[in-house]
Amino acid sequence: MKPHHHATRLHFLHRLVLSGLLLTVLSIASAAANPLGARASVQQGSMALGQTNTYTITIENIPQGAPLAPPSVPGLVFSNTASTSRRATIINGQSSSETSFSWNFQAERVGRFTIPPREFDLQGQRLRIQAVAVEVTEMPAEMRNRFFLRWATREGPFYVGQSIPATLQLYVRGGVQASLGGNPEGSSDQFLRTPFPAQPRQSQGQINGQPFTMVEWDTVVTPIRSGPGELPVDLILLYQTGEVRRDFFGNRPVQEQIRLTTESGNWTILDLPRANRPPSFSGAVGAFEVGSRLSAREAEAGDPLTFTLEIRGEGNFERMQAPQIPEVDGWRVYPPRARMAEGDVPYRGVKTFEYILTPIHESVSEIPAVAFSWFDPSREAWEETVLGSDPVRIRPSSSPSTPRRPAQTDVLPPSAAGSSSLLPMAQAPGRAGQLAAPWRQPLFWAFNGGMGLLAAAALVGLTRQRKIAQNPYLQLKNDATRKGRQLAALAVQAAQRQAAADFYLNATRSLRHFLAFLDPQTHNPESLTWNELEAILQKSSFAEDSLTRTRTLFNRQDAILFAGWTPTPAQLAEDREALETLLNQIARRHP
Repeated sequence: MKPHHHATRLHFLHRLVLSGLLLTVLSIASAAANPLGARASVQQGSMALGQTNTYTITIENIPQGAPLAPPSVPGLVFSNTASTSRRATIINGQSSSETSFSWNFQAERVGRFTIPPREFDLQGQRLRIQAVAVEVTEMPAEMRNRFFLRWATREGPFYVGQSIPATLQLYVRGGVQASLGGNPEGSSDQFLRTPFPAQPRQSQGQINGQPFTMVEWDTVVTPIRSGPGELPVDLILLYQTGEVRRDFFGNRPVQEQIRLTTESGNWTILDLPRANRPPSFSGAVGAFEVGSRLSAREAEAGDPLTFTLEIRGEGNFERMQAPQIPEVDGWRVYPPRARMAEGDVPYRGVKTFEYILTPIHESVSEIPAVAFSWFDPSREAWEETVLGSDPVRIRPSSSPSTPRRPAQTDVLPPSAAGSSSLLPMAQAPGRAGQLAAPWRQPLFWAFNGGMGLLAAAALVGLTRQRKIAQNPYLQLKNDATRKGRQLAALAVQAAQRQAAADFYLNATRSLRHFLAFLDPQTHNPESLTWNELEAILQKSSFAEDSLTRTRTLFNRQDAILFAGWTPTPAQLAEDREALETLLNQIARRHP
């Protein structure tokens, strides 16, 4: 390389660097000379319900865009992040710039809304952005005729706990080019529902002679409390308006976004009737057929038998709890094992409960009876089936356990056998055969004191049993408390091993049993609904926080069963503590 060429290149690089520095200084000076400014605007001052609008904040003469939070207006839903654009101009050597922040938003209802003013400090200056008003009107009939979203269900009335098959239907008029902007979304504190399928069905049809494309999502809705209710669901739809916009790439169809909300879905939910409610009711609502089978008709005493209760049909299998087999003399009954075989839809199938029954002795001639009851919404009537009481033949055990015969070394010598004393003879040193006074021995007082305590405890127990036998309310309280303690212990064990489903199931069952004896009219704790438990708590003057804790446990139990919810370890620990607090409050108030 020649020297003069090298010098020329260095000179050019020096001029380029100096030019860049000069432009930077001029840009900074220009930005400092031009004052900051800010303004706000909306794309459409009047919009229809469901349409998408744009709110924009424009700031003048800032070097770079700083992130801004979206506005907050009740009734308007803004996107979480803003799209940013920047435009710079130079007029007569004077440069200026504008940075815009834009959020898309939609309205949840009709009315007039005001996006409030904002103030913030920027580069030592106080900027104020004016308020902007937006008018939201009903969706025009022409727009509704293009597409709409609605629920399709069977006719009511509907009841708390009922599994309601429902279909979400999207209608798009023929000739309209549209696509889904996401999955349907919606929730309600009165309803639980199964998730919408990822792949909906699509078909073609007509409404009033007009061709439509129909997209359908099947789900199952379960109301958890009574009263008028609504399950709104939203869906984002992208559609072509039919207009064409020319840009750098040529003519392009104009596409807009609309947010559809279900037009129907106002349902009235009724409580299950209390009249004629069977004591065996354990939460089943639907239409069922019940059958049973026994593993054997003959057995030896001590051999276990398997009694299977089979329930098939349509209904809320998730809320169905195992029927209780009462304690019967001569039988030992173990908790059942539940299994579910679902059909083609979540609310149809077969649920079985397998009980292990063990005859204790050969005097029994039939197995214990079990009653299963449910409410049939289609007939608006209670149904009950009593199964069991099947005849069996129980033989004596082929390997009976007999009392142990005392060994020869255990037989007392004749001199001691005729003595009425239960204490051994004590021999003083050097004086064999001489009896010591029994009341002088510590063992005498320990033995007789222990026997006295046992006798007193037996007397107290017999007196308590006599009172319980004479007072059905005390019998209910005793049974409910015993069962409640067992279930509470199972709940605590489940929480320790992070078994959320088992924890909430046993926690809610435990509370049902502990609260049952507070209401003398309750005969089956397992059948108590949340509304009935709430009435018992209020009648017993429990504090509002106790009602809140109890309601939370029952709501989360339903959320696990019907919505696939999974608690965090912190939530599970919090609910375990809440259960222990509730049980302590009940124990202190009603020992």
